[in-house]
Amino acid sequence: MVIKKKIQSQWRSCQSITSNLLKAYQGLEKAEGKSVCSFELSEEPAFDEFQELSQLIQDENITHVAWIDHYPHPMEFLTYLKTLNLKRRPVFLFHIFGDFILHAPMWKSISTHIKSDFQVVFICASYKQAELLGSLSDSDTGIVVVPFPVDGGEFFFDQNLRESGRDSLGLESKQVFLYSGRLSYQKNVLDLIHAFSHYLTISQDDAMLLITGPMDDLGAPYIGKEALAGTFYFHWQECMSVLPEEHQKRVLYLGNVSKEYLREVYCASDYYVSLSCHNDEDYGMAPAEALMCGLPCILSAWGGFSSFKRYCPSGVNLVDVKLGDNRQNPGLSGVAKNLLTARDLSSRSEVLESAKKSVSIEAVQERLHEVINSEEYFESFNEKFYKLSSLFASNPYAPFRSAKGGYNYFYRELYELYCGGLDD
Repeated sequence: MVIKKKIQSQWRSCQSITSNLLKAYQGLEKAEGKSVCSFELSEEPAFDEFQELSQLIQDENITHVAWIDHYPHPMEFLTYLKTLNLKRRPVFLFHIFGDFILHAPMWKSISTHIKSDFQVVFICASYKQAELLGSLSDSDTGIVVVPFPVDGGEFFFDQNLRESGRDSLGLESKQVFLYSGRLSYQKNVLDLIHAFSHYLTISQDDAMLLITGPMDDLGAPYIGKEALAGTFYFHWQECMSVLPEEHQKRVLYLGNVSKEYLREVYCASDYYVSLSCHNDEDYGMAPAEALMCGLPCILSAWGGFSSFKRYCPSGVNLVDVKLGDNRQNPGLSGVAKNLLTARDLSSRSEVLESAKKSVSIEAVQERLHEVINSEEYFESFNEKFYKLSSLFASNPYAPFRSAKGGYNYFYRELYELYCGGLDD
């Protein structure tokens, strides 16, 4: 059984993740003859929904329940299910999103049930996220990595689209770098623009930087730094105004585009680049979509991005990141160096083949089959997790703020493993 939210998430990446995970699970039914049903919950489920769901689990003798949406949190349903005298309780597969840390108090409230009453598997989207969760647990048993899949029917390379896209944007023979995703403080988009300008200065290359996505005024919520509406746009204008006039013409903002047009932009571009150091960059749907369109990637060595280097070693370059007191961001010179050497990355066809073997719906479906047939379950959280939960419970609006206003020691201890690549 697959459980998802009735109404789509407001985040487009979460919409894609849930839809594609559902397709992957449904594919198990077609490929292996397994019966897969789905159930939709309200964002704030009513008691009768829990009754209906639990009855369905019992009547249909459901063996596995996969929770594939980031909301509603399973806390209330597990608490309810614990009160029932079921002959057999299913194994729960929880796909973990980037808000796992944010929801630590809710996981804490059912931690004793997870340990004693339910068999649970936490499915992380990246290796770094699995390491993070492992650091909060007594062992790494029952913590597995399954990438969020990309639908190859929606994101793929098309030469005709490439030609029409480059023609409509007037790209001619230029080398084209692309960033797609939300535009916000922690995504380091303004740092990318400055690094691109620096690259143009030292290289004299005929290049363009395309940027797509909605502008987001999210500040640094983990340390209580909020931004007023319109703040990011103000800083965007400020950033662009200090660039040399010729460089301003080389940065093109396309706005928040449709999925169909985004595919065309992926095809028209030559490289994808993101310097995001978002607190919980657990995966990265935009880089995954870019790879499925054959785009080599230049990514910050932060969080889930590191996994893409493992999936496509010669088609992904990582830029070093250091933890700062107030923010994380790659150094300007390191970014410019990676832009200069982008031509050394794999060809489009090689990148595409690697992506299909790792992040396509079909590849994820195979991995899910392995997880379902495994019998290793999560054991328990550790004291570090309970400390994390208490920080959010006592100060939910700035859980990691130090006395000086920056990130505290516990944040640095928790997130230091998000920096850097993966040990092979």
